[in-house]
Amino acid sequence: MAWESRIIIRRPIEIRALVSAFTAERGKEYVFQGEVHNFWEMVYVKEGMAGFTADGQVFECPPETVVFHKPNEFHRIWTAGDEPLQFTVISFDTDSQYLSDQLSNAVITLSSKSRALMAELQSIIENNGAPNAYLPGDFRRGGSVVDVARFCGTLELLLYECAASHQKVAPKNSSSARLFAAAVRKMNGYISQPIKSQQLADELNISLAHLKRIFNRYALTGVHEYFLAIKIKKAKALLSQGEPVYKVAEEVGFDNPNYFSATFKRETGLSPTQWVKRAE
Repeated sequence: MAWESRIIIRRPIEIRALVSAFTAERGKEYVFQGEVHNFWEMVYVKEGMAGFTADGQVFECPPETVVFHKPNEFHRIWTAGDEPLQFTVISFDTDSQYLSDQLSNAVITLSSKSRALMAELQSIIENNGAPNAYLPGDFRRGGSVVDVARFCGTLELLLYECAASHQKVAPKNSSSARLFAAAVRKMNGYISQPIKSQQLADELNISLAHLKRIFNRYALTGVHEYFLAIKIKKAKALLSQGEPVYKVAEEVGFDNPNYFSATFKRETGLSPTQWVKRAE
């Protein structure tokens, strides 16, 4: 009988919440300092050349490119060319392992089919909220939860197309970009230990001043501050896995659990215990 041959569908990508979506235009001096958040973000470059930093990698992205930032990843954007930068940002929440496997730190040039899906999403955004002020729960022209669901359905189709794409953009390969990536890799290798900026510079065979210039250029922050952000990111992951605070402190290079808790609260606004309860 026909029903005996049915296929059980398990969706590899399912958006659980739409956080925000907006379009923006910025001039050639635009630099966004950077951020870390606990949801996915997709940035579509419509016009101009965009520079991106994402977890130690540096990209320069032309029009019709999308950049994916996974949760808890430091990232920033700036205008990398002489023309104004036009872009669209869509932030969403999902626990899709497939998406994580395929699109973490991915930068992709859109295919014709993907461009059509992106144009549809942009049209919905621009028709339902002013640039920089679009909230998914406030469709202004008689919208409803169904409209949000349709928007997310189109977004999921775009994500499938991007995951299957082979048109990936390679990271920038300048000497400074390579040094930045190497420094971040070394930081991750030293995450359970203290390391001085001078030691890091010595291991990279560059001066401390040069190392500081690289981090100021690609991260807009100091070497120590960036390393601390990596430690906090790792701490969040360990806390989410149920590790006790004293053990987390040890694994991210803090000898004193109380000092770790105070540092964690200073950086996140919550104590480790409060952060775990908030995530539950």
